[in-house]
Amino acid sequence: MARKTKPKSKPKAPPIHSANSTPVQQDDVQAAYQSLVEEWPAAVTKYSELWNLQFAREIETRLPTELREMIYDYMWDRKTLDAHIDSMQDRLRPRNTIDPYLPFITRVPDKVPELPHFIQSRFMGLEIAHEVMAKWYQRLEHFTSYPDVDGNGLVDWITIPLLERLVCHDIWDVGLIPADVLRSLYVRLPDNAIDDPAQAETLVKVLMSIKKKKDFSLEIEFVQEEVKLNLWVPWIELLRPVVQAYDREGGFLHFQWMHPNLEYCEIEFKLADVLRDTSGSDKWRQEAREYLDSLDDLIYKEGRESPLIAFSERHYLCENEPDYDPEDYDHPALNTPPGFYPESDYGDSEDGSEDDSEDDASQD
Repeated sequence: MARKTKPKSKPKAPPIHSANSTPVQQDDVQAAYQSLVEEWPAAVTKYSELWNLQFAREIETRLPTELREMIYDYMWDRKTLDAHIDSMQDRLRPRNTIDPYLPFITRVPDKVPELPHFIQSRFMGLEIAHEVMAKWYQRLEHFTSYPDVDGNGLVDWITIPLLERLVCHDIWDVGLIPADVLRSLYVRLPDNAIDDPAQAETLVKVLMSIKKKKDFSLEIEFVQEEVKLNLWVPWIELLRPVVQAYDREGGFLHFQWMHPNLEYCEIEFKLADVLRDTSGSDKWRQEAREYLDSLDDLIYKEGRESPLIAFSERHYLCENEPDYDPEDYDHPALNTPPGFYPESDYGDSEDGSEDDSEDDASQD
């Protein structure tokens, strides 16, 4: 009969310290862990840079342009556009800037996600990053006009210096000037944006910098609260050479005046045809006045409590008078005329007293 042997026990792990070794201090363990935490991301990032650079180099050398374009189309699907909207928008308009037209909106610097690695030259190389970024502009065209600096659709306000940066500068650091690849542009400026001749000159330079004007869609709006038709003239004269250039090269230019009434956003008057008219005719002035005056009809049609354009803003009614003073709001034309509003069905009676006939009848 075989003799059973007692299984050997597993060797015990040596103690962390013994009488002949130096004890491990908890502070040393924590320091080593912290060092690993701090160095690990940098090591991973460096490895990622090297791997992606090699991969991008393979794409560039082994795939023709047509196949690369297909890859970029897949990369910039709607999901990817939405996922990176914060970082892209922050590069378009850095959050540490102040909006001069909306100073009450603070753009406090905060932690913005880094730009996607596939448009950074340190990961993809300059050539591939350039191509991927150019595809972003092409894909963006299907969803909105450029620039979209707040991520909520068409930009509401923009300054001429910011417009120049967005169109004429390599804001992505990949050797790409947006003016070379843009296919649409939306510009909305306040009426005083071109008061400075240097700014006016810059605006024209930016608009003319578009490389491919054929089939390009350019939409320009200037917003004016106090309506003065005389101030429309500098805009018309400034942009006339621009529309001529776009027409000559097969582009599409839309130009209009707009009132900032947020309650009714369709207060606008199209002026593109005025730009194209070189006869010197002032017919557009009369047409504009007729349009502006017609807005009062909505008070009767819709029972509105106030006009769309306040009388204090209707300087076009008196701006050509010899004694016109833009600061004189006591001018009769800038005040609501008597009997302007329609009589209310629920208002006072002719003698100024409330109509209590129904109440009297009920008491009888």
